[in-house]
Amino acid sequence: MNVFCLGPEHIDEMWGLFAHHFERLKTYFDAEEVRSDLKASDKQLWGLQDGPDVVGVVVTRLTKDFCEVVGAAGSADYESMRELHRAIENWAKSKGCKRMRFLGRRGWLRLMNYTQVGIVGE
Repeated sequence: MNVFCLGPEHIDEMWGLFAHHFERLKTYFDAEEVRSDLKASDKQLWGLQDGPDVVGVVVTRLTKDFCEVVGAAGSADYESMRELHRAIENWAKSKGCKRMRFLGRRGWLRLMNYTQVGIVGE
């Protein structure tokens, strides 16, 4: 598996390789809005590539104090997703982040070994 972070200049040309993953995230956000944010460098697109296929994506957003994972989807196995998450954590640390926040379904809490805080809807 290859872990990557796609630069804003490559979003449009590569969109077709990973856009299908956003279909699973449509409850949380609009794919075209995310695409615009990625191109403007307001969010970052991380992925897992297995040969020519993108098998997982994660969208992050940096704030002053933390790195926020705003969505994740894919068919990659557990260990590959953990590898991607470790890459994101290391990158966030290099940007001065002291905390990570993960938004999404409860199942991701177990997968990424996070502690739930705050109000969570059903």
